[in-house]
Amino acid sequence: MTQLIPRGAADRACALFSDLIEGRWEKVDGEFDASLRGNVDLAREWATVADSAGSFERIDTPSARQFGGYTLVDVPLAFAAGEAIGEVVFDRADKVAGLAVEFPYPRPLQPEQRRRQWEQGKRRGGFIVRNPEIDGLMRHSALARAQPAYACRQRPLPVDCP
Repeated sequence: MTQLIPRGAADRACALFSDLIEGRWEKVDGEFDASLRGNVDLAREWATVADSAGSFERIDTPSARQFGGYTLVDVPLAFAAGEAIGEVVFDRADKVAGLAVEFPYPRPLQPEQRRRQWEQGKRRGGFIVRNPEIDGLMRHSALARAQPAYACRQRPLPVDCP
C-alpha cells in the first residue's frame, strides 16, 4: 500500500530552510517537536554550514517520501562552494523530529567510502539534530549514531563506525 505524502510537506521543508538561511532561529525552533525545542543552538549549527559552503544561492526542487507515520523531505541547496542536501523529518503531529544539512552533497556511497571521505577531510560541514525516536530514518543515520541525539555536529567518524 502506498502512503500519501501530507499536502504541503515539501513547501514547509523549504520554508524551514528559508528561515534558517534568514537567521529566524526562533521560528525554526518553534517547528521542532518537544524533544528538540529549546535544545539546539541553530545559529551555531547554521554557521558550520556557512563557514564550509559559503554564501547561500538557492533552494532546488525538494522530494518527499513517507515512512510509517513520518514524512521525510530532501531539500537540495546550492551554495557558492557547491551543492548541499538538507533533510527534514516531520512526525505524526506535523512537528520537526529531525533536521540535517550536509555539505558537500552526499553522492550515494558505501559507508566505508563515506568514512574515508571524512578521514580525508572531504566532508566539510553541516549538522544534524534529531529526536532519538527516528534513529535510522534519516540519511545521516550512521553519523547520528556516532554522536549525541539532540545536537549532532558533523565531525570525522570513528574508525569502528559501520
